[in-house]
Amino acid sequence: MWLVLVFVAGCFLGSLELCLVHRWNHLFSFFLGRSVCDCCGRHLSWRELIPIFSYLYYRGTCPDCKQIINPIYPLSELTLGLIFSIVYIYFNNSLYYYLFYSILFLMICFDLSYQYIPDLFQIGLFILLFYNYFTFRLLFISYHHFFILFILTILYFFFTNYIGGADLKLIGILCVCLPFEFIPYFFFLAASSGLCCCLITKVRQIPFVPFLVLAFLPLHILLQI
Repeated sequence: MWLVLVFVAGCFLGSLELCLVHRWNHLFSFFLGRSVCDCCGRHLSWRELIPIFSYLYYRGTCPDCKQIINPIYPLSELTLGLIFSIVYIYFNNSLYYYLFYSILFLMICFDLSYQYIPDLFQIGLFILLFYNYFTFRLLFISYHHFFILFILTILYFFFTNYIGGADLKLIGILCVCLPFEFIPYFFFLAASSGLCCCLITKVRQIPFVPFLVLAFLPLHILLQI
């Protein structure tokens, strides 16, 4: 029962976070404005705001203008719902990890939408890591990790046009959440999945944050087992 409630909460938050991303430059409308159809601008009813169900019920179209609704909406809701379910099962229903993965999901949405991530979210993750280190002692900080951070800094200065600053900062954050022996697998999974996406889509420049999180999540789960 609790797992279902956690999943539903994740779905609602996924919908809210995607809305925040789309209205980031107009935060006033996010806090006070009502949700509207992207095609006809009609205000959505409460039924149309129910995550996933509304998309299935209306068969992926607006009930008024009959235009197709972007499937990114139910996908984002389902994704964060599943992530919350994973946190409930493998991370002892910890509020810390709900916040941690909620911020990561926001970063994914920003990277997919704009290929840009506000520094505010990295700062939020740093605050969580700081709290983690002094409360739970669950971080892995060693000379090896500092060496990796040094290499990442060098790469950023020499390959600025190829590696995003937000990507490197996120890599540094995620690396201290994993033991050193997991880090090669983390880089391999992220790089190989990103490369496969490039080969399939034939796009040379892709948002890399989704692949970093996709590589990090199974390793983070494995660490909890």
